[in-house]
Amino acid sequence: MATFTVNGKTVTADHNQKLIRFLRDELRLTSVKDGCSEGACGTCTVLVDGKAARACIFTTDKMEGKSVLTVEGLTDFEKQVYTYAFGQAGAVQCGFCIPGMVMCAKALLDGNQTPTREEAAFAIRNNICRCTGYVKIIDAILLAAELLRAGEVPEIPSDWSLGARVPRVDVGEKVAGTGIYPDDVYMEGMLYASAVRSQYPRARILAIHTEEAKALPGVAGCVWLMESFRAHAANPVLWDYAPLLLSIVCGMLFYMDFAGISAGAARPRRLLWMAGVTLILSAAALVSAVGSGWADALLLLSQMLAAAGVLWRLSPSLENPPKTKAKPRPRPFGGESTQEETTYD
Repeated sequence: MATFTVNGKTVTADHNQKLIRFLRDELRLTSVKDGCSEGACGTCTVLVDGKAARACIFTTDKMEGKSVLTVEGLTDFEKQVYTYAFGQAGAVQCGFCIPGMVMCAKALLDGNQTPTREEAAFAIRNNICRCTGYVKIIDAILLAAELLRAGEVPEIPSDWSLGARVPRVDVGEKVAGTGIYPDDVYMEGMLYASAVRSQYPRARILAIHTEEAKALPGVAGCVWLMESFRAHAANPVLWDYAPLLLSIVCGMLFYMDFAGISAGAARPRRLLWMAGVTLILSAAALVSAVGSGWADALLLLSQMLAAAGVLWRLSPSLENPPKTKAKPRPRPFGGESTQEETTYD
């Protein structure tokens, strides 16, 4: 248990945990972004006793008696300063890293309101931005320093005519950290899913055992591919049957064409296309039917084999069609041509 202040308010952490989890999950301070959870990106930067610190490194037990400041705890004037500066400099794009950048800028400008460009760059050395390339963020920090020295914030440009330079319309929420990203959504009873991947890039999967994982405290369940198929089969919807129905229709047309090929009623090229479509749709239906029963799967598999057999039988005949001899053409000035010309059916 630890007692400390967050944005001027006294809080108590009942059990030891990462500071970022306490700030986000319990206090709902979602400006503290979770970009890596291991201190590598700087998106979770806060001020601890006035110094920039990454919230995913500290634990709450280490916060006893300390003061933590997030973007939500900035004064209204400071929020206006950073919103104007980052907007005018064009430093905000996706905005995920911006709250951390703002807190690094505050840590710098609280002690030095006339920083050099090198000092501004050094202040954000531990923060990663994948959008701007840092140049405009440094411009924004230097502009914020000018505004803090002046003690006032100019009016935001309202000229939206063609060719005018205007800030992004969402710069305010991204600087203040109020913009909602998927990780910022909290609902009552919400479950969290995590993908578990194989340790081997190439291997045969002989079995998947989930018993030990399901027995862990707090685990609601484990879902893998075959279980998701069985869940679909237990609660089917009309769209689940679409590949099966389409494959049956195309299969019927395909068999009709195949039955008439010996009598010359079917065209090999059309039969080839129909067999290809049937093969593709049957494969899609087979994937949907794996979890529902082996009868449907075997039926579709036989249909795929039949279509593949026709493709194999017809492909050589279409690539090398038979040649026939045409009648000799008469010469323009009488007589007959002795050269035989060939045409293709």
